[in-house]
Amino acid sequence: VFPKSPAPLSPPFSSKVLAARTRHEGKEVVLNLPLARKWAAFCHSPDIEKHISAVYVSLPLTMSALIRHVVASPDFPLSVMGVVHAKHVIEQFECIDASVLGVYNYSISVTGSRLNEIGAECDVLIEVSSPLNSRLLVSTTMTFTSTDAKKARAARKRRPELTAAEQAAKTNLGPTASAPKQFVEEIKRDHSKKYAACSGDMNPIHLPIYCKAMGLPKPIMHGVFSLARGVAAITDAYSLATVPKLRIAAAWKLPMPVPATAHFTFGELVDVTKTEHANGLDTTKFKRHIEFLATREGKGGTLPHLRGVVSF
Repeated sequence: VFPKSPAPLSPPFSSKVLAARTRHEGKEVVLNLPLARKWAAFCHSPDIEKHISAVYVSLPLTMSALIRHVVASPDFPLSVMGVVHAKHVIEQFECIDASVLGVYNYSISVTGSRLNEIGAECDVLIEVSSPLNSRLLVSTTMTFTSTDAKKARAARKRRPELTAAEQAAKTNLGPTASAPKQFVEEIKRDHSKKYAACSGDMNPIHLPIYCKAMGLPKPIMHGVFSLARGVAAITDAYSLATVPKLRIAAAWKLPMPVPATAHFTFGELVDVTKTEHANGLDTTKFKRHIEFLATREGKGGTLPHLRGVVSF
């Protein structure tokens, strides 16, 4: 669902003014433990009494506040109709469990906006901290894109045709130190509805009853579910539940329709600097980098859904 007119950056504030006008804070918020448990179980994350995923802290935790106070604000710079969550970068500063996150503070603000070749985009910063000493627990930057159909068509025409090697690279990991690990996740017909209930993301594009009104023949699975599922598998494989400092960077490529079969692959990269997620990555702070990729089968063969890197 795309706006028919170009997606304007409106109002045209500077980044500093935009951040101030859109900033929303929550103080001494009590963790909804039953809901967090349901989310963790659905995403195959570890027991939250011992470890709470940085993915949960980065978004589902503050989903309601993000939508109600920032995205729905008249100062949000993009047209909400057709807005897409395109990129997600998380930095975790310490190990988090139910005792650490039992009560928390948060702040959300739009930190920047700009035009791009297909419309416009903006960054939203979410910071979750401890009310005891104000120490920062997790910082997240989400990038939203609003697409103008006319500009998108023109951009597609300008793009050069990919070589066979470039096309193959879209659905394969970069060079890894050892054989990649793989698993399959069956996205069943009721998965998007169940994830909406435990995450608080009730966007109509994810719900069977409402998606057709948004111009979609079938629901789209929540992108953050795919992110959480991939990170959960990596956390288990590399014993990351006790690693205090993590960085997770991800970008969505194509949607995951419901139902579908999602194919996940992950492995430790030989050279992270050659990936799209190297920008902003401090390689002196993070020494190991696990790339993960989620794909699905479509009419054109294997299609990319999500690509990301977990660094620690």
